[in-house]
Amino acid sequence: MTPEVNPDLVWNLEDLPLPFKDNSFDEIHAYEVLEHVGKQGDWKFFFKQFDDFARILKPNGILAATSPNYASPWVWGDPGHTRFMGQQVYTFLVREEYDKQQGKTAMTDYRPYFTSSWLPVFANENGIVIQNLKDG
Repeated sequence: MTPEVNPDLVWNLEDLPLPFKDNSFDEIHAYEVLEHVGKQGDWKFFFKQFDDFARILKPNGILAATSPNYASPWVWGDPGHTRFMGQQVYTFLVREEYDKQQGKTAMTDYRPYFTSSWLPVFANENGIVIQNLKDG
């Protein structure tokens, strides 16, 4: 949206797979981006997207992301936001979390629908850093 940026590549992030080879990056940085991609409730796209992020990350690669806090008026006030991407959403990417939650909370078990495995490294109300746990 900003002509001065002059990117190396212009790509619709909803078109998966992303145009990168496997194990291409040490890190992915998505600051105020992910809430503009996908749709709230489209869990199939959500897991497909994060599996593709895992594919292009090198083993133990990092995804650093920020998006509006759930209490922010911008979460749904920005007409370009299509989903909430707060800290709670990333819980569904942590396979070990399912073992803690199943039978104790109402957490839906999506494990059969994605292959990647992630570990939260840092999280607060404004952002998250998660590590892709694939083997080298």
